[in-house]
Amino acid sequence: MYSDDNQPTGSFTENDYIELGQQFDNSIYPTNTAFFGTPSDIDGNARTVILFSPVVNSLTPTGQNRFYISGFVLVNDLSGIYPAGTTNRMEIFYSMVPDPNGEFGRSFAYDFVKGVVPGTLAHEFEHMISYGYRFVYLGRGTDWRYIQQTWLEEGMAHMAEDLNDMDGQNIARANSFLVSPYTTSILGNAELRSTNQEDTLEQRGGIYLFLRYLGDVYDETIYKKLVQSDRVGISTVENVTKTSFYASAGDFLATLYLSGRGITDDPKFNYTSIDLLKDFWDLEVFNQSAGGVAFDASVRSVGGNFNVIADGQPPLIRFHVSNQQGSQTRVICVRTE
Repeated sequence: MYSDDNQPTGSFTENDYIELGQQFDNSIYPTNTAFFGTPSDIDGNARTVILFSPVVNSLTPTGQNRFYISGFVLVNDLSGIYPAGTTNRMEIFYSMVPDPNGEFGRSFAYDFVKGVVPGTLAHEFEHMISYGYRFVYLGRGTDWRYIQQTWLEEGMAHMAEDLNDMDGQNIARANSFLVSPYTTSILGNAELRSTNQEDTLEQRGGIYLFLRYLGDVYDETIYKKLVQSDRVGISTVENVTKTSFYASAGDFLATLYLSGRGITDDPKFNYTSIDLLKDFWDLEVFNQSAGGVAFDASVRSVGGNFNVIADGQPPLIRFHVSNQQGSQTRVICVRTE
């Protein structure tokens, strides 16, 4: 563990670094390697390096209060093909530090950063393991084709937080997805690539819930298979689950409503590792009438729009679903009475 020489007033002390180092060695490292695999070792020192630097803090724009950047990994550091000065040529990742006075941009209180950093270490270490498999081993240090798409790579890093019992941020992100699941695609930039939009907290909450669902259905060994797959994006999930990605996504979205309600005991539609009804905000559901009046709904790709149709006692209910030309809609109907 290294501390940047240029530290803000009120930053971590030596005792803080000792404590964080012990937590990484004794808990985060064994958890991440068990679930995702061992990191690469291009410099042959059998070490992972963590640099704590206010340069990370400075990446969060001053005045930005909705999100912040707490750490990162550079694939350049695992490569020997870049010019001198652009790669450390080692397994290294970077973390923010406390900056109560905002000397490097937005102010970050000591207690806040001390609570955030352990999750950051788990998150960024997953990236390091993934990049090691995909860039160093599969890509031989020069081929970028195996680097995972952002939506799945970030989702797996959020799972690292979850598997290390640091799930507070994941619950908050998931809540932001659940309150309007029809406005967010869990594919993030993979689906938004033509619009130059950034991944959102809502999207990250959605992909966390999806990966948590896959772990419950297929067991948690699926995470190592996803990291070590030679596929990219949707193909990664399909290759590991041997199921259509969109079928899996449909079952996942149905589970967001069905899980824990006693409607079905089918394990495919019930979480076992989290309690959606107790620990998360309510899923947004629209109540509709079966009186024959049409209603409109919108939904993003790989998002969900949930409607409960009730009232009246018609002998027969017919559903007619139309969608935008060129698009495909998956409809899941569940009779609850």
